[in-house]
Amino acid sequence: MKNQTLIYRKIKTISFFLLFIIFFFIPLVSAADPVRVVVIPFKMHSDQDLGFLQNGIFDMLSTRLSHPGEVEVVTKEKTEESLKDVSGSIDDAFAKTVGAKLDADYVLFGSLTVFGNSVSMDAKMVDMAGIKQPLTFYQQSQGMDDVIPAINEFASEINQKAFGKQVSVQAPSTVPAPGQTQTQSIYVHPERMWEEDAGRGGMIPGSGSPFIVSGAGGFQKSRNFNFEAEGLAIGDLTGDGLNETVIMAGRSLHIFRNQGGRMADLKEIKGEKYHNYISVDVADINKNDRSEIFVTCLNVNTKLLDSFVLEWSGTDFVPIAQGEKWYFRVITHPIDGKMLVGQKRGIGTLFMEGVFQLVWDGQGYIDQDKLPLPKGTVLYGFAMGDPTNEGSDMVVSMDAEGHLRIYNSAGGREWKSEERYGGSEKNLRFIGPDRSESESRLFLPHRVFLVDSNKDNKNEVLVVNNEAFTGRLLKNYRRYGSGTFQALTWDGLGLNPLWQTQKISGYVSDYYLADMNNDGNQELVATVVSRRDSIITSPKSTVIWYDLSMLAPSN
Repeated sequence: MKNQTLIYRKIKTISFFLLFIIFFFIPLVSAADPVRVVVIPFKMHSDQDLGFLQNGIFDMLSTRLSHPGEVEVVTKEKTEESLKDVSGSIDDAFAKTVGAKLDADYVLFGSLTVFGNSVSMDAKMVDMAGIKQPLTFYQQSQGMDDVIPAINEFASEINQKAFGKQVSVQAPSTVPAPGQTQTQSIYVHPERMWEEDAGRGGMIPGSGSPFIVSGAGGFQKSRNFNFEAEGLAIGDLTGDGLNETVIMAGRSLHIFRNQGGRMADLKEIKGEKYHNYISVDVADINKNDRSEIFVTCLNVNTKLLDSFVLEWSGTDFVPIAQGEKWYFRVITHPIDGKMLVGQKRGIGTLFMEGVFQLVWDGQGYIDQDKLPLPKGTVLYGFAMGDPTNEGSDMVVSMDAEGHLRIYNSAGGREWKSEERYGGSEKNLRFIGPDRSESESRLFLPHRVFLVDSNKDNKNEVLVVNNEAFTGRLLKNYRRYGSGTFQALTWDGLGLNPLWQTQKISGYVSDYYLADMNNDGNQELVATVVSRRDSIITSPKSTVIWYDLSMLAPSN
């Protein structure tokens, strides 16, 4: 009996001890185990060395997210050490790999891109447990003055949605204090900008450098895309009066609409594995108030053109013409406006002689009239109109070497440029009578536009001028790393620059003139490839656009 009493007392004592641990010790352990956040250093995309800016963003986010005893941000040193063993593009999977190595609850990553004086920031925070939806953030501004408020806004959103904390963040004013001028450089360390301007009650916007060499203005930029953009076209695809943007990448089409300053994804259309997309264009040729999408496509198996046309059905984009044996291009005719033109591919030749206007006959697209073009003209890289502003019907075209040529209505050459323009990486291999391909390549010229950008009732010739890393010395290889747009005007002897943009970092693969953001104004829109797809790097492209009226110098 005595032994039973002792056993009972021991059990009672152990039970009280266990209850003590449950009610007192476990809460203390939980309270001592704060939420861990990893901030992966933001990727910097710029011609400048922005390492200091990368450090500043990390410091600011770390400071604004840390809450003693509740939220702990892993040190930058530990984070960078863990990154040494992780490879690949920085995405959700990458972030979770780093988070697992550092026993984190949340991982924050992003990028900051500087194009001239335009700055954009993309950021994302993922929950390692997968319970909460990732928090995403995007900010675009002209100058660095909005970066600090954007970081604070994002940090505040994280504190509220992830940690349930209400943190009041007052956006700094963008109005300079009395006696101050707007001369702050966009390359000043952001934490220093915050400290210096907080005492003055506001943020001084960065002035940066003017983007336009002649005239005023700048460009806006979309978010980055993880593909190599090769073609661009813009038009009202759905018939609702608003324009959509089509980007060709590989054998896929990506369709967007610019809404509220951002490019919203509408549709991705993937081609067949044996397709090689050459060009894309948009126009309402069948006159039903919905623009068709014209895709020039080559069948890599048969070496024959396999072009097709898509149109919005009300619920999806469906083919209305397939297996077309035409190279397609949409040009702007000086009288007839938007015009679809086509050219055939021959046996043993890439382009047969003759460019034809194509029209819709109710079932497909047929050739109607042969255009009065100089012999040897390829449908890519020419414009019809009056480039000399002398009241003549003329043709301005870009040859395979990038020289501009002006021809009169009789086909006689009036002028040829000494300078080279264009610069495209898109090319076709020459084919033999047996349809075998040689290593010799024809690089396709860029578009040429006639436009009156400064509203003086005179045409300018609008061209892009890409700069190659190796020049154009190698016959079968082109790789371009930067470019500019130029508007050339006739001075009586030749075409000379009226205005040009400052250098664009990246390869300008295509460009278009249209009201891309549906604001009623015409924009110069371009696809820019900043990184190619390779074994060690992932592709990256973006879309930039200028208000055309802001590019030209005033009269």
